[in-house]
Amino acid sequence: MAETQSEIFEQPQTDLPEIYNLYKSGESSEKLVAQMYKDYFSNRDVEAVLLGILLLKKGGHEGLAYLRVVASGSDELGLKVKKVLDQDMNDKEIEQEFGLSRIKIFGEVFEEDFYIRLWINLVRRGIFKGSFEDFVLKSTEECRQVSENKGSGRQESPFFNGKVEQCISNLHCVFGTTEPFYFEALGPLKILELRSCPEPKMLLLGSLGVYSARDFSTFCRKINQNSARFVIDIDPYIVGILNNDVDQTGNRSLQMSATELNFSEDSFDVIFASQLTDKVVDEYGFLIPPEKSIRSILLQSFRVLKKGGLCVFAEAVPDENSQQREMFFDNIRSTARAIGFSDVRIVKKSGFYYTRADNNTATVDQNGFPQYKDGSIILESNEENYGLVAVK
Repeated sequence: MAETQSEIFEQPQTDLPEIYNLYKSGESSEKLVAQMYKDYFSNRDVEAVLLGILLLKKGGHEGLAYLRVVASGSDELGLKVKKVLDQDMNDKEIEQEFGLSRIKIFGEVFEEDFYIRLWINLVRRGIFKGSFEDFVLKSTEECRQVSENKGSGRQESPFFNGKVEQCISNLHCVFGTTEPFYFEALGPLKILELRSCPEPKMLLLGSLGVYSARDFSTFCRKINQNSARFVIDIDPYIVGILNNDVDQTGNRSLQMSATELNFSEDSFDVIFASQLTDKVVDEYGFLIPPEKSIRSILLQSFRVLKKGGLCVFAEAVPDENSQQREMFFDNIRSTARAIGFSDVRIVKKSGFYYTRADNNTATVDQNGFPQYKDGSIILESNEENYGLVAVK
């Protein structure tokens, strides 16, 4: 069964791994390499070794030179590092090379046996009780309810009429639904950086009722219990609901538009958004096209982000053909770079939880690696949603 909130926060991680402490204290690359050998051969801590590789790669020419020294060795670690460098592996490929398997992906919904594998997992975990035929009927009924409740008013919105609570599947996507994407977008080094801050400041643009705001609070506290969490929403009615929920979330909720952020420059370490850019309206209440709204949002986000801060957005793709979608992605990249972001990534297949019972159930270990256990994570096709990660 999914863990409760109290179980998730029973023993929050506050310690930092030794190799990260060496890096933060300005120790030499030589000492980082020595710690890597210790972690691999004595401590058998593969995650800490991966941190060492990432930190040395981050260290520029000197760090890469020391990695090449490791790669020149004929021992087990040297052979693995040599393969990492020769093949120019990305972070996920490095994890696979070292045998880490943190995420169990069920695949994509169009795969032939997807629903059978998912049903078996959910029954085994006690999330769903019933036959496979019952599961298919339930999923079909939930899809029908979504198609019939697409109104923009509060009475029709699933975030106010109770439809969200009735669903087993995550057809109404909120922040916690996309937790795997947010964690993987940050990565262990950024998570450790945020954990090492006395009070990292994180901002969520838009709340989707109380759902995303609550999930956002849970997510941030897994990284750092002392995080300062801000949530904005343009609707004063929703902000009132959020402020009534402050005892549960600890969030500071403010009425504000994502296109006009009333914060000082260099305020936040990370800015998040969930299904926002296709819902931004102008002063007359008309929807702004996503390609225009995202430029305004990124401009404001860049201004209030600290140097090295991140924008991490999980957003809907406009209903267009594949060629138009690629043009849309290219436009986002060029817009973000023109604004001043130094590194911009479009994630076209991001992980999310299929069931509401899995939302926010991941934990973060001492090395800053998220652990998803047996969560029902599937990949989302870029035909519907995408992820944006931009570094200031």
